[in-house]
Amino acid sequence: MGIKAGPEAMEGVKGLLCFGENPDVNLSDLEFLMVLDTHMTETCDIADVIIPGTGSASVNGTFTNTERRIQSVNAAIDENVISNYEVAAEIAHVYEVDFNYRDTADISVEMEDVLPKYKYAKLGEIYGNVLSPVDAKFVVVDDGEFVNVHNCTDNLMNIINERLPKQVK
Repeated sequence: MGIKAGPEAMEGVKGLLCFGENPDVNLSDLEFLMVLDTHMTETCDIADVIIPGTGSASVNGTFTNTERRIQSVNAAIDENVISNYEVAAEIAHVYEVDFNYRDTADISVEMEDVLPKYKYAKLGEIYGNVLSPVDAKFVVVDDGEFVNVHNCTDNLMNIINERLPKQVK
């Protein structure tokens, strides 16, 4: 949602609220760490405060998939009393900042105002049009790794990957 800084953004940070991530950065210099997640992670193990997060099955709102298609979702279960955005709004309220979010539709309105790519996006449509290939052609690829594996910060995805059957060589 517009966040572009990497680990260097942690320089000088004394307190952090980590939402649903297990970051691969050194957090030992923090004076205070609060974590909001759906399950225990290594980051939770070192946190000063842990808040239970709302999982995707209990969210009303939208998701943007990797195809850039905005999809509406409705909660299938009611797992928490307070949603993730309400936690952020309550913390902001402590610091006398009012987000004015009554529901997820208010967040979508702000996204449309702040993020140009969402300004004219419609549910079910691919914003920015379908990606078109540039100079598409078949090429011979040398033997090697199919992908470069990167550490995932999504702990749930890491757990799923651990449970998947491993390829026998």
